[in-house]
Amino acid sequence: MAQRGFPPTYPGFPRLVLLAVTLVVTTLLVSAPAWAAADGSLRSPVRLAYGGGSNLLVSDHLGQCIAVMHSETLRVKGLIPIGGRPLGVAWTGGKFVVGNETTQSVEVYGRSGKLLYILGNAGGVKQPLDIEVDSENNQVFVVDGFEKNVKIFEIGGNFLGAIGDGLLVNPTGLTLDEGQGRIYVSDYGDFYASYPARVWVLDYNGNLLLEMPGSSGGFSRPQGADLDGSGRLYLADAFLGQVLVLDAMSGQKLGELGEFGPGPGQLQLPLDVVYSVETSSIFVTNNRQGRIEVFQTGGEAP
Repeated sequence: MAQRGFPPTYPGFPRLVLLAVTLVVTTLLVSAPAWAAADGSLRSPVRLAYGGGSNLLVSDHLGQCIAVMHSETLRVKGLIPIGGRPLGVAWTGGKFVVGNETTQSVEVYGRSGKLLYILGNAGGVKQPLDIEVDSENNQVFVVDGFEKNVKIFEIGGNFLGAIGDGLLVNPTGLTLDEGQGRIYVSDYGDFYASYPARVWVLDYNGNLLLEMPGSSGGFSRPQGADLDGSGRLYLADAFLGQVLVLDAMSGQKLGELGEFGPGPGQLQLPLDVVYSVETSSIFVTNNRQGRIEVFQTGGEAP
């Protein structure tokens, strides 16, 4: 089945984001840009996850690997080769959980980089765009962009079911509020059908709790997201070249991080965001620039 509006380099966003657009952005309300660092090792950074300690995991779609970076220096410490092009990535119990676009599977790797097993059946997740793990309940949540739902697995591999069928239009990313049992799913809608972008908030059974329309949150092509534990949702917008800060309970916009452009603190095709509780830093995959950007919520550069 042909996917509408997808560029060849990554299947989770529309072609419109490739246009050269000059954006007028407002002053940051909650943070200030810090610095960006890249050592040339990233070709196409897509998703982010914490890998324990100071390890930051980055899925490199074109590089066909998971880069393990130091969260403070952003230097690559090691590369985990993937037999295909990785999308979503997560870390749990000493294991890498990777969405492999090529094999259409969610694969689990050990610390050494050895493939241990897959979740469910081979080829069972056509487009594993994003992955989150609820470690307490031993459940893995995967956005399947092709089947337009969220698939749920046991960390041991068993398929538990899918939610969001018939509701999600073009889901791209997700994050979890494990304490409340809430799933935030980014959905960029359907531009051609005038179906606007949304963030859906579901419970673990797939019941709709809240709908956040892009018109109130100021977003248009949402991708990865993360929560800070203080009522804020950070949402990467691939088209605007920003990370938007939303109220996690209402979806109302509180502020934004970065602006469109190629320089430090600027973003071109941001695809994911991770919030660090330890340092109050926000990490963003800057896809077109092949680097990771860092923002400090306290208004000072780290």
